Amino acid sequence: MPVAADEDSSGIQINDGAVAGERMSLEEQYRLIMANGSVKQKEEALLLYQQAKSGFNGAPYAIGHWELSVTHCEQEKGTWCGPATLRQTLLYINGTARDQSYLAGKLETDKTIKGTTDTMMVKQVNALQNEHAYYELDIPDKDTYLTTVYTSLSNDKPVIDIVDTSAAREIFSYDALHFLSISGISTKNDEVFIVDPAIEDIRVDGYSRAKRWVEAEGMFNATFAHDCQANIG
Repeated sequence: MPVAADEDSSGIQINDGAVAGERMSLEEQYRLIMANGSVKQKEEALLLYQQAKSGFNGAPYAIGHWELSVTHCEQEKGTWCGPATLRQTLLYINGTARDQSYLAGKLETDKTIKGTTDTMMVKQVNALQNEHAYYELDIPDKDTYLTTVYTSLSNDKPVIDIVDTSAAREIFSYDALHFLSISGISTKNDEVFIVDPAIEDIRVDGYSRAKRWVEAEGMFNATFAHDCQANIG
């Protein structure tokens, strides 16, 4: 059940914004990128497709630390976590991005349901930049979660996570079906770095709840609790 945004926000009520759509299979996603992507996207799409088909066997996530400098964008409406997270992603990759209203239109966030579907997010994050191929990948267990996050970040791609925040109350103080960015991972500390558009980026003694390290276990639980049980990276 959606609840009011916590005390760190600017007062926007945070509502369910990440909706499970008609999920594309891995093969459908691959064909979409190969039909419409740039040369760089197609090359990456083939490699990731092969890795995903093998279950990312042999991915060296056991030791590593990656952190990308992703700009925080506070969502402008209660259901606009999708447009805000997409904007965070595009700002990192392209260095520029259209405003949240434009992106909400591309994502059809307000068209028929309140929120952005995972399917539209996959389509638009691939369509609005030419550097990387993004797939929606199944996350059946924590090892797969860490592997997909590590693989994406080590390829210089922020992860778009799809979470049910109510499954990780040690991390989130609001309940919502939600998109956010993962911009860092420390496998030594078993942590990931989140960039959360639901929270205003207020810093107290250098610390911000909008951009922070959190336990990977909690983020996996929140990802697995969402109907999609997937992230996009």
